[in-house]
Amino acid sequence: MPLDTDDISDGCCGLGAGAVPPAAPLIVIADVEGRNVYADGAVRAYTGLSGETLKGHGWLDVLHPDDQARAAAAWAQAVACGGRYEADYRYRRHDGAYCWFHAKAICDRDASGRIRRWFIVSEEIPERGRA
Repeated sequence: MPLDTDDISDGCCGLGAGAVPPAAPLIVIADVEGRNVYADGAVRAYTGLSGETLKGHGWLDVLHPDDQARAAAAWAQAVACGGRYEADYRYRRHDGAYCWFHAKAICDRDASGRIRRWFIVSEEIPERGRA
């Protein structure tokens, strides 16, 4: 019996016609003050933006407007206290579609315990689909 694709949702990572496979993990490095200094090729390809555009706090511009303030506040708190950061928010893909991602960040410390930089990895959440 053939598969009836009309019953399959076509979300960001859905199985329907025109589905987009899950994005590769998006990797960013931020300085001690939480400003992006590097966005890997997956981030640039996914967003369609240059590394230069994504520097500093440019990453907030690719989040859904409803997620920006919450993400910025949580990030500022993590940077201020040197704690772990985890958040779910919607990234804008290069074609304008928004898809849910789960971001995690950890800080890299020197031998005396001072933060040197932050490593942030965002992975698409296929179950949540397109916003």
